[in-house]
Formats: sequence, C-alpha cells, structure tokens
Amino acid sequence: LLRGEKTISMDIQQCQPMLLGEVLKQAVGNNAFSAAIDAGKDIYIELQQTAKLASMDDAKKRFYQIVFGKVDNELYQCFKDDKSAKWINWYKSQHEARNPRAEKMYNNLAWILQTLEVRIMSELWRELAENALPFVSIHDEIRCRKSDLNKVKTIFEKVLLRHFQTFKINIK
Repeated sequence: LLRGEKTISMDIQQCQPMLLGEVLKQAVGNNAFSAAIDAGKDIYIELQQTAKLASMDDAKKRFYQIVFGKVDNELYQCFKDDKSAKWINWYKSQHEARNPRAEKMYNNLAWILQTLEVRIMSELWRELAENALPFVSIHDEIRCRKSDLNKVKTIFEKVLLRHFQTFKINIK
C-alpha cells in the first residue's frame, strides 16, 4: 500500500540492453545490436539466436556476463558485428577515471550503464515529485498508487522518449 492505496508496478523492459544500445551507437556508430533495440526486438531472443544458446534465460544470463563480467574473447559469437564486441572488450580494459571502482576496469561497462539508468530515473523521480505523485522506486521500476497510473505512465513515457527511439513499459 502507498498512502493506504493498492499500488501498481511499472518498469522499463530491457533497460540495460537499451542503454547499451545507446552507448554503442555513440561509440561505434551503426551496429546490429542497437538496430535490433531500435526496431523493438527482444534482445534476449536475438542474442539466443545469434549465439546459438539453448534458451532465452541462457541469453539473459549471457547478456549480464557481457555487461558485468571481465573481458571476454567469446563475446564475438554474441554480436552480428565485430565492432560492438571489440569496443566492449576495449572499454572494459581501459582506465575510466570517472568509475569509482576504476581498479576493476572490467566493470566500466556496468558502471556506465548503471550511471545512465540512474540519470534517467532521476529525471522521472523529479517530475513525479514536481507533480506531487507519490511513488517508490526500485532500480528501473516505479510503484505508484493505482489511481495515479495514467498520470505516472504519461510522465514515464515523456522521460523515456527523451532517451530512446523505442521502449516498452511493463505494467504489473
């Protein structure tokens, strides 16, 4: 309950993959990963097919190994173009002075994606607060009162449109 009323959950479907798609567009230009994201494809299904993995759960695990793991020479099997994989491995092997855990360079990618997620969610939190809409936030999820669903969803969409070509909001 939030202020005595039942809540509803909204989260950004594939938030980390969408953020990676945006980062890759800036870093390497046109690439298959970002194009799949912009086309609204489920990146876990794409990854499953490209890397010939047994299940979508395996693909999701593999994605998070790519993001949170160390430099990975098998990364090339996960992407339809080498430049994305090369850039990811390169970035995970560089000193990133802004990363508070810079001694663990391999977490540069996780750090940048999480930083971008917090920036986007901070915009959302600010706009919800400015509109006096009570909420609770958990990573890329917002819980709000059921009666505020339409107002919160409209603000959520407005914020996401500033950052992504396509997106989906899960409502539960």
